[in-house]
Amino acid sequence: MTTSVPLFLSSALGSSSTSEGAFSRQLTPPLRIPENAKRVSVSVDSATIPFSFPNLTATTAQVMVQIPKSTTPSTQTGLVALTLPTGVYDLTEIAQQLNLAVNTYLHTNGFPVLKGTWTYYDFATDSVKTAADVANFCTLLPNFHSNRVELTLNYDHSVIDFAHGTTTLDDLLGFTSKCERTVAAQLVIPGAGYALEGSFRTVEYGGSTPSWANVTFTVAAGTYTAASFCTAVNAAFVAAVSARGMSAHDTPQVPAATATGPLLSSVALQASEETSGEYRVDFEYANATAGNPAGTCLLGNYDASSVLTTTQDEQDFMAAVLGTYGYFDTTNNHTRASLWAGAQTTPFVAERAATVDKVTEVGISAPGLSHGSYSSGGSSTGATLARFQVTGRPGTNMVYRPSQPIKIDASHLINTRLQEVSLALVDQHGTRLDSLQGEKYSVVLVVEWEE
Repeated sequence: MTTSVPLFLSSALGSSSTSEGAFSRQLTPPLRIPENAKRVSVSVDSATIPFSFPNLTATTAQVMVQIPKSTTPSTQTGLVALTLPTGVYDLTEIAQQLNLAVNTYLHTNGFPVLKGTWTYYDFATDSVKTAADVANFCTLLPNFHSNRVELTLNYDHSVIDFAHGTTTLDDLLGFTSKCERTVAAQLVIPGAGYALEGSFRTVEYGGSTPSWANVTFTVAAGTYTAASFCTAVNAAFVAAVSARGMSAHDTPQVPAATATGPLLSSVALQASEETSGEYRVDFEYANATAGNPAGTCLLGNYDASSVLTTTQDEQDFMAAVLGTYGYFDTTNNHTRASLWAGAQTTPFVAERAATVDKVTEVGISAPGLSHGSYSSGGSSTGATLARFQVTGRPGTNMVYRPSQPIKIDASHLINTRLQEVSLALVDQHGTRLDSLQGEKYSVVLVVEWEE
C-alpha cells in the first residue's frame, strides 16, 4: 500500500521566516512516518512563484557618474554616487532608472534636468525605438551579435565610471572601465585670435549704388562649439562693419548680431568617416541671394565687380574652419574642416557579457527534508527538490506543475515525526533568493511511502 500525504505550504502562512525566499511551517499535528515504511520520498507536486526577485539590489545598484549641468566644460557635477531603486528590470528599464536618477539629482540640487529624444530597445516587439521629451542621460542597447551591452552617453562631459570602487552596477551590465564622453567637437582659437574677412553690401556715405564694405574681423581666443562659434563670428563681423567711418549713414545698416545672423545663420558639424576625431562642416549664410542686393553679407572680400579678392592663404584658413565656401548657401555640402576636433559619440561596448537576468533558474529547496539531491555545482548539500527555468515577464506568476514529479529519497524520515518543514528558493547557482519584493509563494509538497 502506498501512502501519499500532500502538504500545502505558503510563505504567507509560514510560522517563521529568515527572508522572503525562505520560511518554515510547523505541522500540527506532526506527520508520522511509520517504522515499517519503505521507499520514502518527497517531491514537489506544484508551485506558484512570483517573478519578482530583483536584479537591482543594495549590492548591485550603485554607480558613479559625472553629469553635465550645462553645455560648457566648466559646469559638471564631478563624480557623484547614484543608487538605483531595488527592483527587477530589463536592460531598457535599467537605462530608464539610471536616467531618472540623474534627473532627480539635478532637480534636487537646483539644476536643469536632461530631457530629449531617447533611443531604447523594446523587448516586447524586439525592435529599437525612440521616445521624445524623456530623461535621456544615456542609452543602453543590446548587441545580440556580440552578446554585449552598448552604452551611449548623450551629453558632452558625461561620465559613467564602472571601474570606480563604489560602482556595483558594473557586473550587471558587463562594463569594467570608465566611459567618458568629452566635447563632441570643438574649435580651439589661440591667444591672438583668428582674423577673418567679410563683406557687407550697402550704399555707403556719399554713394548712390550698393557696393561692398570689406572688413577684417577677429574672433577672440577661446574654445568654441559650432553654435558658439557662429555667434562669435556674427558679433565680430557686425562690430567691424559698424566701426567703419560714417557707417551710421549706410543704407541699409548692418543688422544687430545674433546667434543666427547677419553673416552666418548656422554652422553644422558632421563626424568624419575618413579620419577618426575629425569633422566636416557645413554653414549657411543668413543674408545671401543671387544678384547681391543691398544687405547681403558674405565671407571674404570683394571688388566692385563682386570678384573675390581674398588671398589664397586666407581662403585656405577659412576653409579649415568652415569647409568649402562661396557666394551662396552651402547647406548639405559638408566638407573637411581640419581645425575642428574632438571625441566622436560612438557607443561604448561592454568588456564582458551582461548578467541582467541575474536569476535564470529557480530551485525549490527543503533543507533537512531532502539529502539526496545535487546543486548545479555538484554539491549534495543543496537539498533542492525541483528546478525550473524562469519564464514570463517581471511581475507575473510562474507556475510549476510537472507531469512526472521528481521523487527525492527521504529514507532518513522512517520512524520519525515530522514536526516542521522548511523551504527556500535558490537560483541557478544554488544561492538563496532573499527578496521577492513583498510577494509570497506557495508549494505543494508530497511525502510518500510504501508499507
